[in-house]
Amino acid sequence: MNILIIGATGFIGKEIVKQLAREDVFLTLLVRNPAKARLLQALAPEKIAVVTGDLTKENLGLNAIDHERAMHCNMILHCGGPMDITLSETAAKSSFLEGSKNLMALATEINKRNKLKKIIHVAGYMSPFTDDSSVLKRRMCSKRCIQRYLEPRPMSR
Repeated sequence: MNILIIGATGFIGKEIVKQLAREDVFLTLLVRNPAKARLLQALAPEKIAVVTGDLTKENLGLNAIDHERAMHCNMILHCGGPMDITLSETAAKSSFLEGSKNLMALATEINKRNKLKKIIHVAGYMSPFTDDSSVLKRRMCSKRCIQRYLEPRPMSR
């Protein structure tokens, strides 16, 4: 099994990589910044590859070599995207909606070539928690600001 993990250096992704590195699987980590993935790759360098890309770009911004590496995956675990309660609606649409469209285009291509077995999508938009702890980001938002984000909002088209 070769699993493409999008968002591997994020809050959720790091934990997933740590657990899967102990299993009998090969991992391909799609990250924006390869330097952030070095410690994860060091967990099992013989079975963890890193590719550089970006959800917001067509073809996930993969170069030809990294695209070919992604084509050999037969499972996708998508947990990418910013976990930022101050993210604008435009930025959120770019990361989450356009990012998902870009990912599904790649998944379709992988499936045609390699029979994709599974796609798992984990979303965590607008989480008020930091990467290091489970406390609210005091510098980012007061209680009133957080309450505003929790209020129901009409869906825009």
